[in-house]
Amino acid sequence: ADASFLKELVQVYQKGGDALGAVEACLELASRSDELDKMEHADGVRQVRRDRWVQARLKSIWESASPADRQRIHQRLVEFIDTTEHADRLLAGLPIVHQVWLEQAPTLIANKEYDLAEHILRRVLVAGSDEQQRAAVVRLAEVYQANQEHRRAAGVYHLLATDLADQVCLAGMTGAEISNQRP
Repeated sequence: ADASFLKELVQVYQKGGDALGAVEACLELASRSDELDKMEHADGVRQVRRDRWVQARLKSIWESASPADRQRIHQRLVEFIDTTEHADRLLAGLPIVHQVWLEQAPTLIANKEYDLAEHILRRVLVAGSDEQQRAAVVRLAEVYQANQEHRRAAGVYHLLATDLADQVCLAGMTGAEISNQRP
C-alpha cells in the first residue's frame, strides 16, 4: 500500500475507534524507513516530515485509547522497538517510551550494547517521571559496572547512597540498599 493510502487508513481506524488498527497502519507507514524524511501535508498550508506525522498521530491515538487498548498498544510498540532500528525517533512523543526503554535496558546490558543502553537511559533521565528517573540511575550504574567503567559506576553508586538514599529507586529498594549491594 502506498503512503497516502496508509495515512487515510490511520485516520479511518482512528475515527472508527479502532486504536490498535490505527497503530498498525501507523507502524506500517513507519516501517518504510527510506520514506520517513519525505514531507507530508498536515493541512492546506503546513507541511511536516512523515516521521513527525507518524509520531504525532501515535501520540493522538495513545491519548484517546482506552486503558485496555493502551495495554495492547504498549505490547505492539515493544515488538516494534525490538525489530525497528529507528523506533525511538517515532515513539519519542509517547509517555510509555520511557518505561519501554527501562524495560529494554537489562537486555541491552546483557547483550553488551552499552552505548545504546546509556543513550536511552539518559533520555529517561531527561524526560521520564521521577520514578523512572530513579530507576534509570540504577540502570546506568549497571551499564557502567558491566562496561568496566568503574569510576563512572562509583559516582552513580555514590549518588544512590547519598541523594537517593531514602528514595525507592528500583524493585522496591532504596538508593542506599542498592548502593550497599553493588558488585
